[in-house]
Amino acid sequence: MDKYKNIIEPNDLEEVIEKAYKKAKEEKKSDMKSKLTKIGATAVAAMIVFAVSVNTSTVFANYLDDIPVLDKLAQFFKFDRGLEEAGKQGFLQVINKTSEDKGITFRIDNVIYDNKRMVIKYSFTSKEDLENLWAVSGKVTYGDGSDLEGALISSTPTHDDNDKNKKSGIIDIEMLGEISKDKDSIIIYPQFSRKGDITGNWKVEIPIKHELLQVEAKEYNIDDEFEIEDMKINIQDLKMYPTVGELEIKYEDENSKYKFSGFTQTSLIDGKGDKFTNMSSTSSTPGEKTLRFESNYFIDSSSLELNIGGIYVTPKKLYDFNIDIEKGTMTGNCDYDIKMESLEKKEDDTLKLIVISIEDDKLVNENINIMPVLGVESMELEDGTKLKNYEDYMISYAPGTEKARVFIEFSKPITKNLRFTIGNLHEYRPVNKTFNIDTK
Repeated sequence: MDKYKNIIEPNDLEEVIEKAYKKAKEEKKSDMKSKLTKIGATAVAAMIVFAVSVNTSTVFANYLDDIPVLDKLAQFFKFDRGLEEAGKQGFLQVINKTSEDKGITFRIDNVIYDNKRMVIKYSFTSKEDLENLWAVSGKVTYGDGSDLEGALISSTPTHDDNDKNKKSGIIDIEMLGEISKDKDSIIIYPQFSRKGDITGNWKVEIPIKHELLQVEAKEYNIDDEFEIEDMKINIQDLKMYPTVGELEIKYEDENSKYKFSGFTQTSLIDGKGDKFTNMSSTSSTPGEKTLRFESNYFIDSSSLELNIGGIYVTPKKLYDFNIDIEKGTMTGNCDYDIKMESLEKKEDDTLKLIVISIEDDKLVNENINIMPVLGVESMELEDGTKLKNYEDYMISYAPGTEKARVFIEFSKPITKNLRFTIGNLHEYRPVNKTFNIDTK
């Protein structure tokens, strides 16, 4: 993200935004009263909601056009076109708050959000060993400590080009339910690791602006389906929010030997040929998925279509393997080309590392870009002693288009032979279907 190194973030920008909002509000007070509407309980609102209603944002945006620094700030989110446009339309809030503990200072610079998504630009500094310091996880709650259902995804931070003593990154929060209207703030609790987790207390509070909680999605009904590998896949409704588009999918795979895993090479394309990428998918109910796209909410699109290039399918069958530590061999019956590439021992002759290679073109090819490469469903010693992931062993992956590798590193002293079961293998199936979306 070095292209954004010249972004300026004045401390008084929030005041400028507030004045612009108040000025727009005064001039459109009567219109705003009638046009602002609450999100219905049936709408699946899931993000930290500080959004200006789109019904009022046109006037608001006219004032923001006179504040060029907003465009500069929004450019930091250029990796997602929908976020960048939302930032320019007033869905950006400057925070500039810090929290310090254990010699580490965590800072939230600014956020872009609506009622489906909050994306946070953060940074951190340290008094020592910044090179090996990483923001690894964290949690989100309301200001009163009550639970806030959602997921926190943090990018790997990199050194800031303007300050070698700082790392920065993005936190992306997606709610599962609507934000509570009677809460005043949301708190971010980051966690850090430096060759092991660091016990500390960092938190930054983000105020909820209740006057900005109102936003209406643009809703499009598709209601079309296709079949593949004895699976039925129904494309349902698309809801477009300022920061994200959400497409609801239902599927039936009970009669197939495969499980439906998800879509790939999938995007929304408007009448100008502009592409809006499928970023991720979520599933909280069996047989249902929600696909998340870059948003075209503020981009005038006379037409819109959904292009699905392919899908991933996962065999329902599991595969068992045995590893003989003394002989350095792996045996098992499998429908795929999966082999043990190497076995490494520690100085005390206990097991250190197993490397498994996958060279089967059904699982490893240019059309497959999914992690993990496979799943280790269970692992035990030959005497039946169960081994626990993260405690007794750790798994990492090296994907590729011709060969993928799985690394199993052992922290528990292992001297006996092993048995383990793998699954969650992904095959690619081309679809190449286009669904027209009525945007009128």
